[in-house]
Amino acid sequence: MCHPVSLSTSPVPTMSSRKMPPLKPVRRPLLLAHLPLEVLSITQHFLEPIDILSLRLTCKRISSTTRDRTTWTHVLRRLCSTHGVFVPTFRFGEMTQRELEHAALVPFRFLAFLTKDDISSVRPRAIRLLVPPGQARFMELFLVSGGRYLFTQTVDGRIDLWDLGHSVASVINPSPVASLGEDDQTESSIAALEPTKDGLGMYMVIRERWGTAGRLSIYLVYPLSPTPEFVPFRVKTFIDGINYFSASPGMCGIHHGVLFTVWDYVRDLTVTWTVGRENYSLISQGCALLFDARGIKMWKIPELHASCGDVGPFEPEPNVIPVFSFQYARQSGQLYEKCMPYTAWPRGEGRTEILSYMAQAEDGPMLDYYTMETLPGNNVKLPNAIPLLRASTNICKNDIRVIPAIAGRYCGRCFFQPFTTWEDNFMVNITDPENLAQNKSVQLYKDDISRLTEGQYPNTDLYGFCPMSGRLCGLVTGGREIRVMDFILPK
Repeated sequence: MCHPVSLSTSPVPTMSSRKMPPLKPVRRPLLLAHLPLEVLSITQHFLEPIDILSLRLTCKRISSTTRDRTTWTHVLRRLCSTHGVFVPTFRFGEMTQRELEHAALVPFRFLAFLTKDDISSVRPRAIRLLVPPGQARFMELFLVSGGRYLFTQTVDGRIDLWDLGHSVASVINPSPVASLGEDDQTESSIAALEPTKDGLGMYMVIRERWGTAGRLSIYLVYPLSPTPEFVPFRVKTFIDGINYFSASPGMCGIHHGVLFTVWDYVRDLTVTWTVGRENYSLISQGCALLFDARGIKMWKIPELHASCGDVGPFEPEPNVIPVFSFQYARQSGQLYEKCMPYTAWPRGEGRTEILSYMAQAEDGPMLDYYTMETLPGNNVKLPNAIPLLRASTNICKNDIRVIPAIAGRYCGRCFFQPFTTWEDNFMVNITDPENLAQNKSVQLYKDDISRLTEGQYPNTDLYGFCPMSGRLCGLVTGGREIRVMDFILPK
C-alpha cells in the first residue's frame, strides 16, 4: 500500500537568503622586513652602529640596507657631534662604505675591548713614527679630538700642525700642514685648542712668559684651506704674570696676582675681580670655580664689557664675592693633588659635564668625579649649577704616585679619564656617567714614553689620547720622535 507523499510549500533556503556574518579583513603581522627599503635605510640613521650590525644578521633583505654608504655617513656625522670630534677629521666624500663603517664602530669596539673582565693592560696593534724637522726635538703635543690632527711644539719654540690621517694605514706626511716660527725671546706653550663656530677651523691659545709678565696669543688655523697657516687673532698681556690658566668654549680664565680675569677672546670682552691666591681654576655654566688645598670657591661671572686693549690695567669689579664655598668631601688629613686639566674643546652634544679631581690620599691614589647639578629656580644672585661629588675610586696601588694627565673625553656611553704614573705608565679610568661608582682602570702603554730629562717631574704634555679613534700619541727617545699608536684595526 502506498502512502501519499506530502509536498511542502515552504521555500528552500538559498545562499542569498541566508544571513552571513560580515567578512573581516585578514591582518597579516607587519614585520620589519616588510617595510620599504627607503624607510629601513632612514631608520638606521638614528641607530647606534652596533644596532645596525645586529640588523645585518636578520635577513638578506635587511642586510643589504645596512651596507648603504649614505647610512654610515649619517651615523658617523652624528657620532662626531656626540663625541666632540673635529669635523675635518673625516673626508666624508672620499671615504668608502667600509671606511665609514669602521670609523663609526671604533669607539664601541674600543670600549668593549677595554671593559672586558680579564683586561687590565693592553698593547697597541699598530705603531707609526713622526719625527721632527731637522735636528729639533719635540717638547709637547696636543692631539685634536678625532685623532687626525696633532699639534706639536719643539724645544726651540716652533709649533707645527700635522695630519696623521684618520686610518691606521695612512702615511704620515713628513711636512707639517702649517707652522709657526720659533721665538727665542719668550717661554711659550700651547694652552688650549677650540673649534671655530663653523667647525672647520681651530683657535689655538699660546701662553707666553718673559720676565715677570705673561701673555696669551690667539691664532686661527683652517687645515682644509689651500694654504693653511696660523693667523694672529687676539693678544692679551698681563703685566703681573699668569699664575694659573683655564679654558672653556670661547673663554679663558686667567689668575694673575690676586686678580681673576675672564676673557671672551672671540668677542674681546673681559671682566676682572679680586679672588686672592687660590690655585687651579675652571669656567663652567657662567661661573668661575677656583680650587685650593681645602676646597672650592665659586663666583658667578659678572657682566663682561669691552676689553681695555691688548695690555691692562685690569681694574677689578667692586663687591664681587664668592656665591658658594665648599670643603672637599674627604676626611681631614688627605691631600688633594690637582684638578684635572679642563679643556675648551667640546666633549659632545648632550653629554653630562663631569669634573675630575685627583687626590694622593692616605689609602692610595684616588679619583673623585663631580657633576654640575642645576639649581632649581631662577635666582640671579645664585649660580645656575653647583658641583656635587658623585663617586670616589681608588685607581691603582697604594705605593704608586699618580699625576693628572690630559682632559677626559667620552667614548660611546662611557667617560675616559687619563692619568699617568711616576713609572711613565699611561692609564685611563673608565666609568659610566649613569653610575660613576662602577669603573675600572686600564694601562694602555708603558716604558718608551720617556721624560725629556731623566728625573724630571712627569710631563702630562707628552701624551695625546683620543678614545673616539682608539689612538694614543706619546713622545719617545727624549723628544726625538712621536709614537702614534692605534689599538683598533679594520676588520
